[in-house]
Amino acid sequence: MTETQDERDLYTREPMMPKDTLALYYADGSVCSPRDMAGLCYKHLGWEKGQHVEVVQSLGQILHHTFLNTHEWARHSLDGVPLRSGTRGVNLRQYDSMVTLQVFDSGPGLVRRILNQEDTQGISWNEEIDACLSCFKEGVSSAVDVTRTGSGLPDVVKELSKWSSAMQIHTGRVHIHQNPSAPEGRGTVL
Repeated sequence: MTETQDERDLYTREPMMPKDTLALYYADGSVCSPRDMAGLCYKHLGWEKGQHVEVVQSLGQILHHTFLNTHEWARHSLDGVPLRSGTRGVNLRQYDSMVTLQVFDSGPGLVRRILNQEDTQGISWNEEIDACLSCFKEGVSSAVDVTRTGSGLPDVVKELSKWSSAMQIHTGRVHIHQNPSAPEGRGTVL
């Protein structure tokens, strides 16, 4: 059976994406750089190049690190087996003078990954909270590769603190609202 031209074209056409979809990958499958993520933010928010430069650079950094985190950790089980199905995505919106960025996935989660524990039923609430918060500390990583530094999520916190921003983390039983720019010990609500 020979393929028709239309059947061959299915494999070579650019994917049809809704107008407001961000293309977060390069053609080789790697996640876009922070600079290119910033360009995507300009385009998606409808801002002219040169507007809000520092904000967009921070958004590019945040989007790169958080989406790279889902790319590296949310596509496989704890033992490295590719997940059959999963969801990863980004929601970037502007409401008046506020920009919201939501990055989500259906992977094993921060707590399971950092504790390397598939079943978290036996851990206490405090252990789960501590494990989740540790992911945002410099040098903490669940990577086996010792060349990995565990600096992506801490960089997100640094960028957020520049803008008196807040972040929310939902993982397992934990829902944390964190304001990185708040005084020490006053920026986390559980």
